Amino acid sequence: GLFSGRKQDRQRFFDRFLIQIFPQYRENLSRAMRASRQKNEIFRANPGVRLDNQIQPWNEILANTIPQILQVRRDFLEMLAPLLQQELEKIIFNPGVQKTPGLEPDKVEIRLEVAEEYEPTHSASSGFSTREGVLAFFEKNAQREQAQGKNLLGPHRDDFAFIWNEKPILSIASRGEGRSVLLALLAAKKQILREKLGVSPILLLDD
Repeated sequence: GLFSGRKQDRQRFFDRFLIQIFPQYRENLSRAMRASRQKNEIFRANPGVRLDNQIQPWNEILANTIPQILQVRRDFLEMLAPLLQQELEKIIFNPGVQKTPGLEPDKVEIRLEVAEEYEPTHSASSGFSTREGVLAFFEKNAQREQAQGKNLLGPHRDDFAFIWNEKPILSIASRGEGRSVLLALLAAKKQILREKLGVSPILLLDD
């Protein structure tokens, strides 16, 4: 499932949607993933050897694309948050039925968990990660990447964490509550598609 499966499954779920509503996202994601694969191939072909000149062009591509990818993902989650909560409450509380006084609705959110921290992570213009921060990370962690034989920074390493009442959803939510979150997520995505693209998709649900 989306909650218990691999992080690659969650990445794919959200990336497919982001490609539809943010035109440059597909290109940036494709370039970043290709650069990451190329770095990994260089590391595998030259174990234990520092090849900064071969690695640097791919680091430059990652530095140009990672900040944009992160910004789109964070912008999207910020846009999604109130819609997701609104749709969840529609499912939990029947429309038109007065809520019980003092009964607080369950809270759900989706957080972007970034695998690596690096500085500078913010710029005054974007508010998110910077090209300089990415390049500084690669310079600082060159030996670590060489030792592990892989690229350590990129969209492939981040995850989308589902949080239910301030705790990981798998550790606290029931199966029924989890299904409610998935339904709310689909309904919220439908709202965003309608707002951004002027289309209203039909949701087909198979129980």
